[in-house]
Amino acid sequence: MINEISLIIPVFNERETLPGLLKSLGELLADVPKSEIIVINDASTDGSETLVPDSVRLINSVKQSGYGASIKKGLHHAEFSKICIIDADGTYPPEALRTLLEKYNGEDMLVGKRENIDLSPLRKPVKWVINKFAGFLTGEKIPDLNSGLRIFKKTQAMKFFSYFPDGFSFTTTITTAFLTNGMTVNYEIIPYLKRTGKSSFRPFADTRDMLLLIIRNTLYFNPLKVLLPLGAFFMLLAVAVLAVSWRMGEILDATVSVLVSVSVQIFVLAFIADVVKQNKE
Repeated sequence: MINEISLIIPVFNERETLPGLLKSLGELLADVPKSEIIVINDASTDGSETLVPDSVRLINSVKQSGYGASIKKGLHHAEFSKICIIDADGTYPPEALRTLLEKYNGEDMLVGKRENIDLSPLRKPVKWVINKFAGFLTGEKIPDLNSGLRIFKKTQAMKFFSYFPDGFSFTTTITTAFLTNGMTVNYEIIPYLKRTGKSSFRPFADTRDMLLLIIRNTLYFNPLKVLLPLGAFFMLLAVAVLAVSWRMGEILDATVSVLVSVSVQIFVLAFIADVVKQNKE
């Protein structure tokens, strides 16, 4: 069982679920020697902030700044070395947090792997592709890339604070940041309740944005993982063009030269990027 934790809850218009959630979490954390609950009210318009009891730290944002921005604000105010984030929409029941608290064993991050996620037929293949792609780039199997319930060490998260985005991609970014920097990330199966309301998922735009985010994160934290295979691809393409044109009796000198040049430039860029990354550390 964990002995200290700061629980950060980003809130935007969660009037219906917030009171019950805070009551349950307060009872749950009563067994933790050192604990606090921090509610970051992201300029709610439904009066959610008025339902926060005095026993909970309430931080109000003047204007709406986003999910990730709320968590970053919570990190600045957190007193304890272990951080837990949880959504306020009621999709993560109290027993899910209890599971993580009981299973946490000192790793850099413990992620709640959501069970029985009710995805639409369109979202299932998209989620599969994104998870496989992220797994390839990070070199790790990722059972749940963007779960909104996780426990992590504050000191480790603060290393990447300036890179964390203000939007919903915070969870994806912190996952890829930890994995590409050799930190221990474990997963524990937790229950997950169906979200009420209509999903705002955009099949093409959201998939594109997520893939670009994963590539950008990997380029930032582990540039060799992306650039070396890309450079190798253009070198192999140059060899293939040379072989085919040779058999056809007319070698495409200019095409081969361009492909080789592109490959070499990518290799050079990869090592420069890696050196820059090492110097930042």
